[in-house]
Amino acid sequence: SKGEGLENIIENTFLSGLVTGFSVEPSVHSKGQKEDLFALKGYLELLFIKKLGMNFELSEENHQLFDHAWSIIINRKKVGSVGKISGELIKKMKFDLSEILAFEINLDPIKYMFNKKKYFKKINSYPKISRDLNLVMPTDKKVGEIVDVIFKKGKKLIIDVDPVDIFTDEKTVGKGLKSVTYNITFQSSSKTLEDKDVNSIIDEIIHIADKNFNAKLRV
Repeated sequence: SKGEGLENIIENTFLSGLVTGFSVEPSVHSKGQKEDLFALKGYLELLFIKKLGMNFELSEENHQLFDHAWSIIINRKKVGSVGKISGELIKKMKFDLSEILAFEINLDPIKYMFNKKKYFKKINSYPKISRDLNLVMPTDKKVGEIVDVIFKKGKKLIIDVDPVDIFTDEKTVGKGLKSVTYNITFQSSSKTLEDKDVNSIIDEIIHIADKNFNAKLRV
């Protein structure tokens, strides 16, 4: 009869999203900054790590919908995929877009994670310290890659990194170069930070940025 076997159908709830175009619009001072996989990864980390306090990882995989894809792993369980949508698929769908970055996440395994015992962090009463780091780097270097480096070298004292200004000008910055200002926020959960605590981390970030990305401190 009609509807027979419906009890065997499994319905899942998915969260999907995509980004395309510019995260920083072009202007008379800058060529702008296009959305990329590092930016999309940052959005997902903001949700799962900073907002929900979950363990978030990416693992490279092959996926028929993406030219480049990674598995999304939450609390050591694969829940979805993220990547650059296949150029062939974009062509078949006749999208007037050259590049689309997207993700798809199965929410059903995630909702069971909320049923486990929750631990709430005490509100951090120690003051935040904000520093601007202005780096000059080749235009082909990704802004998001250095954001990842800053967090990794932050010794758990960096709670936020925001590229607040991207500037290109051959006369003031140099040909083939761009100037990027990163606003970095520091906060300790155990003490009031001093300049010496922050400065040592900034120095290490500058060293790694220069060594790995040819990004130099703008003076």
